[in-house]
Amino acid sequence: MPEDLAHGVPESVRVLAVPCNVSLSEPTAAALRGFVERGGALFTEGRFGLLTEDAYLHPRVPGGGLSEAFGLRERRFICDAKDRASIAPDATLEIEDYCQLLELAPHAKRVLGSEKGRPLLVTSNLGTGLYLHVPLLLGRLLHKNVPGALALFRTAFDLLRPFLHPAVPVLYKDPQVDVSVLVRAPNTPSLIGICNYRHGVATVELAWRSPPHAIDGCTRARVTQSL
Repeated sequence: MPEDLAHGVPESVRVLAVPCNVSLSEPTAAALRGFVERGGALFTEGRFGLLTEDAYLHPRVPGGGLSEAFGLRERRFICDAKDRASIAPDATLEIEDYCQLLELAPHAKRVLGSEKGRPLLVTSNLGTGLYLHVPLLLGRLLHKNVPGALALFRTAFDLLRPFLHPAVPVLYKDPQVDVSVLVRAPNTPSLIGICNYRHGVATVELAWRSPPHAIDGCTRARVTQSL
């Protein structure tokens, strides 16, 4: 996690995702708490906040006072979970290995649980903001294309939607297509990147405020505008 966050999360940031960041200093923890209190959404996974910046174990995980603030703590960490969870009517997640066993305070809410009763998606409100945590190595599961992992990510992402105000909304995109937007100021896009992993032509529909100045890429790429 960038150390400059210890001085506060920029006001323009509405949603902050922290993938498997085990090291957490006290100043950064305080900055993250303040970010959520003033209306931000924080999304973490795995053993977030396990260690101090000097690689010592925090007494409670997540450390830096976030366990108390967000209402959850790691009770134990196991490497052979052998569990499963129904994420959606058509999506089941098989949990073969790593999993935090969490203890929740009354102000934390279990959104999803496993067949063995383990919390798999937890939320809590602090101030006007929202905290979400997945006690799995979700990025690893997504990278390995584990069935059900993407459905779990989508479920978490749906909870973040009220906090999102994209500079360029993606109205539609084919599967296996990534869209990334570089902004030079809040809600002011300067570059849009589209990466097509499909073996064929893909379609992307964007809601931009004004037409692009230029298009560069594959010679087969084209833009269809309807004004």
